[in-house]
Amino acid sequence: MLERSFVLLPLCEILPPTFIHPVTAEPVHDHLKQLVTGTRQVDPNVQTSIDLVNLVPLVDNSKEFRYIEYDLFNNKSKTQLMSILNVTPDSFSDGHSSNLIVENVMKKIDNMITNGVDIIDIGGCSTRPNSEQPSEEEELSRVLPVIKAARAKYPSSDDILISIDTYRSRVAEESIKAGADIINDVSAGLFDEKMYDVVTKYGTPYIINHLRGDISTMSKLTTYKETKDNDLQVFTKANNQPAMLINEVSKELCQCISKMTEKGVRRWQIILDPGLGFAKNLDQNLDIIRELPLLKKYNQLNTATGEFLSFEHIPLLLGPSRKRFIGKITGKDVASDRINGTSAAVTACIGYGSDIVRIHDYKEMKDACLMADAIYKGIR
Repeated sequence: MLERSFVLLPLCEILPPTFIHPVTAEPVHDHLKQLVTGTRQVDPNVQTSIDLVNLVPLVDNSKEFRYIEYDLFNNKSKTQLMSILNVTPDSFSDGHSSNLIVENVMKKIDNMITNGVDIIDIGGCSTRPNSEQPSEEEELSRVLPVIKAARAKYPSSDDILISIDTYRSRVAEESIKAGADIINDVSAGLFDEKMYDVVTKYGTPYIINHLRGDISTMSKLTTYKETKDNDLQVFTKANNQPAMLINEVSKELCQCISKMTEKGVRRWQIILDPGLGFAKNLDQNLDIIRELPLLKKYNQLNTATGEFLSFEHIPLLLGPSRKRFIGKITGKDVASDRINGTSAAVTACIGYGSDIVRIHDYKEMKDACLMADAIYKGIR
């Protein structure tokens, strides 16, 4: 066991760093570190390589095992480019009535695929602060025709991965039935806990975004203070304000994860999004990007229940695209003028550890991803 990373790493995802191996009297986490750092040499007859990849399973419509692959062990996976496709008239940077015409949307999809986008994130409901929310029926009428048309032309996930950007469980379920591969829930189930039932039923990848409050109140909920919980042991010490912010965001995400795992959502379905621009001010957005390595190492143990939750080796998504904090820093009031600022932010997100970036300007951000992967991951 101690010479097999494929045994130790899954164990370290469910056992806290304080768990002691009953024979060696050393923490199991230390044994994994010994393999990773090379202080413990592995007999090649036992395991030829310690390297591992994470597989996030996709919905099994073809009776074949399909998945998204991430090399989170060595950080050697190509950054995935998720392109935003708003089927809305009122989104903050590209809302227009023409977005509701399927033929127009299909031209955008064709262009996205031609330019090497990995995931198309289709949304029929604007989540900008204080935006008016359409009815569930209106949201369905916007997204389903687009998903069906896209899947008719591009039937396989090998052609393109389709994500549905929604916080409503019925919209998520109908979109999966129509051909969507991924659920991207801006509320992580806080707006509709039936979402967990849908994610469990279909086994889809589930992107969970951190926010507070709701669409109308989240921009006012940017005060983060260190919470005290006698039953919660956090293994990342908050020695400064940015670290405290990361810990509090992580704790709140863990509250959602605890609820969804009770409903049957599996750890390997989860993709984390710390929620840039959602209940975060300018400095907090910058702190989250800088402190991504801390977020990726977050671990907590509930000493009362024994529940251990770890963010290690979970894919991470960030969406800085055209956000207001970029506009404030660069002096660009018009969202569509923030391409250069977005490119810099995307490069930083990748450098600090993001596995997926969610963007509007896919042509320009494709180049940013290629350069960042070459510089920070040695991939070219």
